[in-house]
Amino acid sequence: LFLLTIFIALNGQSNAIIEVPENILEVNGNALRVEIERASEKTILKEWKSKLKNYDGEVKIKGHELTALNVNISSISEHEIKIYTKVKDVSKSTKAVYFIFLNGDLPISSSSDISGFTAAKEIVSSFAKEISREATKDHHDEQLKALEKLEGNLKDLIRDKERAEKEINDCKESIKDNEYKLETNKEDQAEIIKKIEAQKVKVKDAKNSKEVFE
Repeated sequence: LFLLTIFIALNGQSNAIIEVPENILEVNGNALRVEIERASEKTILKEWKSKLKNYDGEVKIKGHELTALNVNISSISEHEIKIYTKVKDVSKSTKAVYFIFLNGDLPISSSSDISGFTAAKEIVSSFAKEISREATKDHHDEQLKALEKLEGNLKDLIRDKERAEKEINDCKESIKDNEYKLETNKEDQAEIIKKIEAQKVKVKDAKNSKEVFE
């Protein structure tokens, strides 16, 4: 849990938002860019669509991009706005997400509308942290599950080793017992052979005695 807390805290630091020029669906303007860890493009767009639906937006997703029309966010503008979003790969585990907020036909930027820009930045920041937190937790749970599986495999291997060692020891004891039986059997056979030879002599003597009276 401690390591997960640190991981989430560090991940939160990676959700820094910067303002950059961008083109999304032929819309050019200043965009908010944020990096999100561990979350898939599908998850990011799906969750962002869900969030914009709460602002009555008409949302469509096409490929790597999302368009939201007639969005009502009073903290940004008293009028309906448009939001254009694009997701790009940064690395295997990191996505860069770009957001252009249009008030009318004018992109909201730090120079054109600092109040609306600040509100938009807060919404994006909250969204990025929420997605990163959930994705990081899911990643942690997956890694923990993988660790538990490996530990289970190790436990099985240790049990198999102990079972094999016991079987070897049992075989060794069985071999000792059989070696003792073989030695005893050899001695018993030698003793019986002696008795047979002695008995043969007695049989011969008895036969000779019998023939005297015939």
